Amino acid sequence: MKTITDKALFLYILSLCSNSVAFSVPKISTRQSLNLFSSSSEVDDAAFVPMSREAVESWLATIPVYAVLDENQGLVLLQEEGNDKEIANFFFKAETCNTLYEPIKKENEGADWDISQLGLGQVWFDLFLANDTPGVEYRLVPDTKEVERARMMVEQNSPGEPSELFKARYNEIPVFLDQRLRVKTDSGEDKVPMYLDLKNCMTTCQQAMDASPDDYESEISVAELTNLLHEMQSEDASCDFRQTILIPPIEELPELGKKGIKSSTAPKNDEPQLMSTDDLWDD
Repeated sequence: MKTITDKALFLYILSLCSNSVAFSVPKISTRQSLNLFSSSSEVDDAAFVPMSREAVESWLATIPVYAVLDENQGLVLLQEEGNDKEIANFFFKAETCNTLYEPIKKENEGADWDISQLGLGQVWFDLFLANDTPGVEYRLVPDTKEVERARMMVEQNSPGEPSELFKARYNEIPVFLDQRLRVKTDSGEDKVPMYLDLKNCMTTCQQAMDASPDDYESEISVAELTNLLHEMQSEDASCDFRQTILIPPIEELPELGKKGIKSSTAPKNDEPQLMSTDDLWDD
């Protein structure tokens, strides 16, 4: 089993591992009038200016990804039959990462590996877009269940029309959203939430319908993350992604009051509950 041990990448990975990804769950907003997906004639021209790298990194900052590092903080690489490149995998859930690597770790007696949490923003730009490590292929691996749900939505929305979307095992990441849904962030801004977990999206939509049954009706759609990221920095962007927020998979969203749009008791910890590598790989 090989690892990436290039000095620059070593320092990069080490710096990432020292940073945790904190996320505060936003609350539903009553506002329904943001023109996120309106034509450019209906909004300020500046709204569609391509986002900078720093802005996109900030947009991705709420999303942790997981990779396996060895004792030297190098990425553990896998080999695939018929592929002359070695594979570096990144996952959205530690459990998914563990499912793939734990059997391989057991076959490599004495391997000192750990599942580490990294930031998607820096990983996306420094590894996936740069892609300047010879002989290495970087893969962003989605949750299989989310891919199946996204594929079903695509087929239901376009019956009889063949589509290749969400057929790949990696680098096609479903993002679920309702363009009419708004959440209020900690800073008080109203934004369109985009979810990596369909159940999270459906839960929030249901809470919004319960809170405002006469004003809101859900209509969930699905997009692909890497396409969205490219569009954010494109001159031809079709919407203002500054008015959106990307939400990581969360086991349980906070409940919202039935009367009005007020949150109930806040969760004790606003950060995602991350599984430690000690829990995953105890001998």
